[in-house]
Amino acid sequence: MTEQAAISFDAVRSARLFEEICDQIKGQLSQGKIRPGDKLPPERELAGQFGVSRSAVREALRALEVLGLVELRKGSKGGAFLLDESAPLTQSMEDMIDLGRVSMRDFTEARILITELVVRLACERGRKKDFDAIERDIERLEAAVARGEGRSDTAYITNFYDLLAAATGNQMLRFLTHGIAKLLAGLINVKQPAPMKDLGARRRAILQGLRERDADKAGKLLTEHLMRVHARMDR
Repeated sequence: MTEQAAISFDAVRSARLFEEICDQIKGQLSQGKIRPGDKLPPERELAGQFGVSRSAVREALRALEVLGLVELRKGSKGGAFLLDESAPLTQSMEDMIDLGRVSMRDFTEARILITELVVRLACERGRKKDFDAIERDIERLEAAVARGEGRSDTAYITNFYDLLAAATGNQMLRFLTHGIAKLLAGLINVKQPAPMKDLGARRRAILQGLRERDADKAGKLLTEHLMRVHARMDR
């Protein structure tokens, strides 16, 4: 794990202090100066950097928590931690499913349509190093399955789709794909469907289609896989 860089902010002078605090934190997140998983300095230190009261900092952190950008953890190892950029999108989709606003059928259909576009762009724009990265991820998945750890880490579910979307070169598609994959990973953890023993082989077949620049082949294989995954979720 890489060492976290020092985090610092400028003093704020706005009448609505908490909004400017939020804007600075969101700005540093978007610029990559702070990253998902980073822990923000303690309230007292943030108050000193921003030149505001601790209550203004607390209000800003609560606002960021509501937005899904920060997780506030309690205890000796607690604090304010930056969440993944797609966390608000994932939470919004999860809420819509939980509230019955979106059915699993609609979710599945939308996911397939988005993924088909991702596959087509990946075939057009993907580089050898993109496909090599997908292959290394499949190798890690297969090794984890062999150790009996394939279900213990949601990264084994989401990484493949993250790398696939990265091959498109489109950042918005990366956010959408990651958010959808994270949501599905959470649903799988809750519903615990039987594991797919041939997951590695299925992903290798899709990768072969990508390397051949055959969007129809890769898209058909991935669509069949997603339909199979979601069918197991409905049982």
